[in-house]
Amino acid sequence: MLDVKPLRYFVTLAETRHFGRAAARLNLSQPPLSRQLAALEASLGVTLIERNPRSVVLTAAGERFYQDAKAILASIEQAEKNARAAAIGDSGQLTIGFTMCAAYSVLPSYARAYGDAWPDVTLNLREVVSNDLASQVLSGQIDAAIMFPGAQSKDLDTRAIFTEPLCVALSREHPLARVN
Repeated sequence: MLDVKPLRYFVTLAETRHFGRAAARLNLSQPPLSRQLAALEASLGVTLIERNPRSVVLTAAGERFYQDAKAILASIEQAEKNARAAAIGDSGQLTIGFTMCAAYSVLPSYARAYGDAWPDVTLNLREVVSNDLASQVLSGQIDAAIMFPGAQSKDLDTRAIFTEPLCVALSREHPLARVN
């Protein structure tokens, strides 16, 4: 596999078309830059540049390699960004288990808000039987759960996110209807 440093050196030289300017931009002297480029050409077995006293001219192979090297460097930069984003949770996947009640109450607004805040995270939603939610979080089958209180565990961190007012409905003739 190619070392990335020679690619960066070559791309800088191709963009400046001058050893002195390329060396200055790379913060090194011309001789190491020249040696790196010669070693790159030797490893590829092609001539990438024609050296003139005042400038550098890319050969046909050099033009093609320049385009590919820029794409490779951009891919490496994107891979680094992707890895950092995944490490802090800004990309990747999040699997949420939920009860049917949550599907109609809090899930739509929370899912929409989460998607807006973290567009590079794929949100997987799974309806799960209430009794299984805690065990699926603990086993790693899902990352989090929207569930009823009660399945408390020392290994779960829970927070109330929604309360729902409930009432009882009775016939006016029922004995409890007269209780205040």
